[in-house]
Amino acid sequence: ENGVGTKGKVLTELEVCWQVAVKLKGKLQADGYTVVLTKSSMREKVTNKRRAEIANASGAALMLRLHCDAGTGRGFASFYPDRAGKVGKVSGPPKFVLESSKAVAGPFHKAAVAVLKGHLPNAGLKTDRQTMIGGKQGALTGSIYSRVPTVLVEMCVLQNAKDEAFMRSKQGYEIMSEALRAGVRAAIRAQH
Repeated sequence: ENGVGTKGKVLTELEVCWQVAVKLKGKLQADGYTVVLTKSSMREKVTNKRRAEIANASGAALMLRLHCDAGTGRGFASFYPDRAGKVGKVSGPPKFVLESSKAVAGPFHKAAVAVLKGHLPNAGLKTDRQTMIGGKQGALTGSIYSRVPTVLVEMCVLQNAKDEAFMRSKQGYEIMSEALRAGVRAAIRAQH
């Protein structure tokens, strides 16, 4: 682990996720939401298990996990757990988390991609099993430990020159944080 995640030509997953998270936190707080980041600084190391524990302890209405993808694809994708998985001796997430994650993932993704239209392609709404780790474990580690609704986003494919160019543009972080804000609002509405 290089500590920065996926690397584009210029940007790193670590910095993109941190910058977007900080912007998104401000926007959601302005909307009246309580926001708990799982890190207090960009370089702080927090395991996927610990991130889930923080979300669980806060009784989050939604745990939103920010990532940037690697590989040859393009665009914005959302992932949710659709079945329990296993890591070590731990199985999860429980049925109510599977049901609530599925219920919020569709509205979340639809609202986010609407904001991103013309900027980034829609890479789809998928299940944890459509990831390398989720395919092996049945669900992603952060989902397995989660006791609150959870959605993971791959905001872009950082190794794709067009996706990286969008994130590096003057409005990249702003548009992405607006897309995620729209997604969160739609996800919360879907729960009520």
